[in-house]
Parts: sequence; structure tokens; C-alpha cells
Amino acid sequence: MVLTRHITPATNEAMDFKDACALLKKSTHIVIAQQPNADFDTAATIAALTLILAAEDKRIGFLHPITYLAELLRNAGAPDLGAQPPPLEECVIRITTDDAPPATVRYEKKENTVDIIVAPSLQPIRTEKIQFRKGRILCDCILAIAVDDLDAYSPPEDESDFFSRHQVITVIAGAPQRRIGAPKDSTAQDATEDPLNLIDPSASSTSEIVFSLLQEYTRNDVPPRAATLLFAGILSRTRQLSASGLNAENFETAGRLLRAGADPDAARALARSITPWGLIQIAARATVRSRADAAKNSIWFYLAPDDFAKTQTSAADLPAVAAYLDEHHAGRRAFFVLLAQPRPDDRIRAIILWRGDGTDNLRNLDGQPCATGVLLTEQFDDFPQAEDRISKLLAPLL
Repeated sequence: MVLTRHITPATNEAMDFKDACALLKKSTHIVIAQQPNADFDTAATIAALTLILAAEDKRIGFLHPITYLAELLRNAGAPDLGAQPPPLEECVIRITTDDAPPATVRYEKKENTVDIIVAPSLQPIRTEKIQFRKGRILCDCILAIAVDDLDAYSPPEDESDFFSRHQVITVIAGAPQRRIGAPKDSTAQDATEDPLNLIDPSASSTSEIVFSLLQEYTRNDVPPRAATLLFAGILSRTRQLSASGLNAENFETAGRLLRAGADPDAARALARSITPWGLIQIAARATVRSRADAAKNSIWFYLAPDDFAKTQTSAADLPAVAAYLDEHHAGRRAFFVLLAQPRPDDRIRAIILWRGDGTDNLRNLDGQPCATGVLLTEQFDDFPQAEDRISKLLAPLL
């Protein structure tokens, strides 16, 4: 059976907060999945979740550790939660019984040991017939943060059906471009129901969505340190709440975080304290591939599939890349255009950033607010088609 789970964008009213909280409450082993080079917003989200869930003796396991998560928690004044452990796994003791079938198998549990006792029937059991190997990962649910395509997400070794066997809670800000589900070659017979979707195309960041989740989870008692981390995540994705296209709900969430005890000065310091290495790498690649068009007062940046593969980034990182480029190239041109093809079979995505007045027609473009511009909903077959279409959009403003 090939299982495919389609993401359906949801509004705040339709998101499965209650069901997601119920699943987290009853789960002991929670596995977190995010891109290997997660942006700051994703890291801040995971830090806040870890802070609250670990306090309830939940066992958090990471498929991909975030290199700067410990530093982020430390900078936030949070307790030292130790290393980011991988998920716990079963330990399997295998005994080859082709020439010595056992008569009985039992175990004896003592104070600090467990003895597994195998009684042979006809022949002795030789030590070379005994092997130890890893079993399945212990997992009650998966938290997928800013991962909009689990088909492209490498499952744990020897568990190709991992994402189809367990309930998934997806957290995505913006409209996802792909499906979320089991790998395409999955034949799992014990597949679970569809994921719980916490997906909001109008959200400024994953931190915004997770704050609503944690308010439900803690019954409106989100700790101030977690609130500060989430506020920092929002600041990192919205240019300190100055990005174009922000809506009333975005500012309302920021206000709710402040009322929950978020420290705005500490959050601003956190948002500036860490720049993910993958973001620096892919922004550098975009800069190398860039070209300036003085006649059209614009800079064009380009990213190919190889750029994403070598920096372990994805389409989910495009808003962070745009914000980084905007910050480091501010004032050089009136318009920035970022064209990107995250994977070889993807269509071209486009982000337009602008400065100055006279851009009302750009503000009304169909797309997701992104830094000082918009991530277009429209996608393109190739880079020349994207350049032609966007040049025509910009022409009246030049």
C-alpha cells in the first residue's frame, strides 16, 4: 500500500490544536523532525517546545540535531537540557536456532539487571549464535516543524516506513508546496491516520503557530522564557515586525506573547545572536550567482537545486534567505528578486523585495508576505520565464 497524505492549508479556527495537544499529552516518546540546517525561527520553536515538554518528563528525540540549539537555550537563560539525543531505540537480542532450538525462554528482572535465560533442547547454544542489534525507534508521535514534504525527508536507517507508522503533527507557516506522507516506496500495512495539520498560510512564522499550540497545551500558562524564544522567532522572520504584508493577527500574536511575559529586549538580542550556518552558505551562493541591473534599479539572485543540496536547506528556508539578503544588501537597489529551484523537479519560486513608495501594485500580488516583499504564489517553468514575467511586473515602477 502506498500512503500519501495531502496537506490542506487550514485557518486558525480549523487547525487541530486540541487534538494535537491531546496527542502530545499522552505521548512519552516524541520525535522532532526539521530540516538539518534549520533557520532561527524553527530553532526557536523547537527550543520553546523542548523547554515545556521536557519539564513534563517527555523523552524528546531528534532525527537531525540543531547545532546551535544548546547555545540558543543558554542565551535565553533556560535550564541546561543537555545534548540533543537521537530517539531511543529497542535493543534486540537475536539467537540463531537452526541447529539448537530453545526449549524455553524467560527473563528475570533484578535490581539493576535483566537476565534473559534460554534453555536449549538438544544442543548447547554457542556464543557466536547470539547477536545484538538495534530495533525500532520508540515513538508515540512525530513533530514535523517546517517540513512540508516528508517524501523528501530521509527516514531513519532501516525504517523506511517510519513516517507512515506514526502520527505526525505538522507545523508550517505559509502555504505548503508539496504533500506530506510516507516515502513513495512504502508498503507499510500498519499506517496511521492522516497528520494533524497546524498549517496557516497567513502566519508570519512557525513560532506564531506554536504559541497558539502551547497556549492550548499549557492552558494559557506559557512560561516567560518560552514566550521570549517564540517572540524572537517571530522577530527573525519579520525583520523585527517591520516586514511588509503583516496582518492584524500577526501583531495580535506578538502582543499576546508580550502579555505572556516575553522580554522584547531579550528576544531582539536572541534573534541577532545566531545566524544558522546553512543560511550563511546558501545566501553566499545566491550572492555569487547574482547580477545587478542598473537600468532597472534591481538585483537578481539565483539558487539552483545544487545550492540547496550542498547547504542542506530547502524551500522552507526561502523566506529566511530573502530576509538575510535584504539585510545585507539594503540600499543598493530599489528591488531585489530571488529566483530559486529547490529541487530538480520543482518549478521556479520567486520572491520580490522592494524599498520606497509607489509599490502598491506589488503589495497586492498574490503570495505570502516575506521580509520586505512577497513570495509569489505563481511558479514558473524555468528561469527565463520567471525573469520575463517579473520584469513586466516591475516595468511600470522603473
